[in-house]
Amino acid sequence: MKNFKPILFLIIIVSGIILAVFNKERVVVVDNPDFVFEEKDLNEEPENGEPFQKEETDMYIVNYGNVAEIKEDAPLADIKRYIEDRVSQFKTESGFESITEEDKEMLGFNRGMKYTLEFSYSEKESSAIKTYILKTAVFTGGAHGNLEVLTFSYDKKTGSRISLSDLFNTSAENYLPVLAALGDKFLQSEYPEVAFYEGLKPEPANWATWYATDDGIVFIFQTYQVVPYAYGTPEFSVKTAGVSDIINMNYFEN
Repeated sequence: MKNFKPILFLIIIVSGIILAVFNKERVVVVDNPDFVFEEKDLNEEPENGEPFQKEETDMYIVNYGNVAEIKEDAPLADIKRYIEDRVSQFKTESGFESITEEDKEMLGFNRGMKYTLEFSYSEKESSAIKTYILKTAVFTGGAHGNLEVLTFSYDKKTGSRISLSDLFNTSAENYLPVLAALGDKFLQSEYPEVAFYEGLKPEPANWATWYATDDGIVFIFQTYQVVPYAYGTPEFSVKTAGVSDIINMNYFEN
């Protein structure tokens, strides 16, 4: 028993030293004296579920611009669905998951280069139709990026989405050739030296981007569709007075 107390005292001292060393390794130094470390900072998960949150990695940026300002339910749902698909396509086609360190060096990702996908929107409104014009700017290297334009149009009375075919009282087989002929005259007048007339073919895809005014339809041509890149995305207006025999005047003013 005489040796028990010294041994116990020694154990206490050694335990204290070990505990002090262990605590020293766990010390967190905070440079900002106003910083308050709360328990929830360790446990809370980021709010990744909210739509249109900017994404940025060492290889790409996805920026949603002002799209989050859209409040109407139907347009928001349609545009959100499109954007989600477009972002997925952008990531898949770029192959980010399989890019090696050698690829990063070759593509410039190790030197600050980043692919970008950016969205923005504007609105056009007639007395009967409201259109959301969604622009998608893509850059994946090269001399310049590319701009894609998509329109979403809605009947202001019913709130339902409408297509170009709703604006005519005849089939696409009849109205698309008329639009192509009018477009040909437009290009000959405005861009005679540089026009790509094949972009006017009477095919639905060539005439899918549009918005309505009270007295007509304005078509937006994509980059490279009818003119070189430097000329942007020309707009071409078709007045109802010129196509009165095939237009659905329920959407326009007399």
